[in-house]
Amino acid sequence: MPVNKFTMKRTGLLLLLILAITACKKTPVVETGDLLLTIEYDGTAEENVEVWLFDSPAAFDKFEYLDYQLSDENGEVFFGNLLPGMYYYEAEITKPVSFHLYASDSTEVVANIQKNKRLILSIDK
Repeated sequence: MPVNKFTMKRTGLLLLLILAITACKKTPVVETGDLLLTIEYDGTAEENVEVWLFDSPAAFDKFEYLDYQLSDENGEVFFGNLLPGMYYYEAEITKPVSFHLYASDSTEVVANIQKNKRLILSIDK
């Protein structure tokens, strides 16, 4: 069966289209992880605790925080879509009876994993 010009052009366009699609630069997928903190004092979840997240010890020392949240009624704070690496966090609240609770810690966030950490507040001296 003879091949006509229309079939050749169609085949050529199809090959060109396939080549263009496969040659497109693909955007790399950035893998992230999550951090869930549960804030407690004296064995009880603490609501409305201020929590700051830092991405380096230097940022922690200078109080240049990456994110800030208040803990919810379950004492939880969720930081999502974090790049893998070390993160530092600080939490504090002043109770109505005039004492100040404080805690700080650090953890490593890994791609595609939610890290769950418990942060226990203590009386700040």
